Amino acid sequence: MSDTGIVIIGSAAGIIFFIWLGGIITRISGTWHDGKRTIVFKQWGPLVRGLCNIDGGQESYSGFAFFGRVRLERYATGKAYFLAAGFNEQMIAFLKQEALAGFKFKLRDNKLTGTFSGYKFSFGYQPTRILRVTRMVGEPREWRR
Repeated sequence: MSDTGIVIIGSAAGIIFFIWLGGIITRISGTWHDGKRTIVFKQWGPLVRGLCNIDGGQESYSGFAFFGRVRLERYATGKAYFLAAGFNEQMIAFLKQEALAGFKFKLRDNKLTGTFSGYKFSFGYQPTRILRVTRMVGEPREWRR
């Protein structure tokens, strides 16, 4: 193997180790509380997944943790959940795979502090389709263990 190949492989391994280390340092696995919500997170290095059972459905969270910073997107399932949120039956089919909100947090003293930004969906009809998704202005949020 040439010197260039060794440098490329070594650099790639170093970058992967650095990203993995950032996730290991930022541990958010476990149970968190956001007001009335209880979210259970699992983590594999920097990759984060979470679940929250809610009335009429379930919210899932997906994102990453890296050196004290956590970025997540929230998805939801459950027909009753979407109907209660004001969506009609035709819209629900389009929202099943769409992120409904984004979170940007910093981990400090067993608290996740940051912002929540909901996504606003604009629909067209005949046929029903999503025309535009707009990220709303961020609101402060704090989650506790």
